[in-house]
Amino acid sequence: MNEFDRIAKIQKAIDDEQLDHAMEGYADQAATAHPALQLNHDFNDALEAGYFMRALECVRTARKVDGDEYLDVIRVLECAATKRLLTFMRRTPNVGIA
Repeated sequence: MNEFDRIAKIQKAIDDEQLDHAMEGYADQAATAHPALQLNHDFNDALEAGYFMRALECVRTARKVDGDEYLDVIRVLECAATKRLLTFMRRTPNVGIA
């Protein structure tokens, strides 16, 4: 699945289960495109746990170290992190209300 198809699938997700399904296999896809990510244990752990914002942070840190741009990974993870936040807000409608 290319990044645009994956992003479309993420955008269609209406709950965490569908989001997790949309992200299935992404760790392997990202590592194939960017072999350095195979050894980035923080990235892999965060992605496996569904902590997309943390995985995004790991990629941005790796970007500074190895010079790879990771733009495809960043696009997917930004979309997934945003969707994770939206599904959280739907489950807990009173979050942030004092």
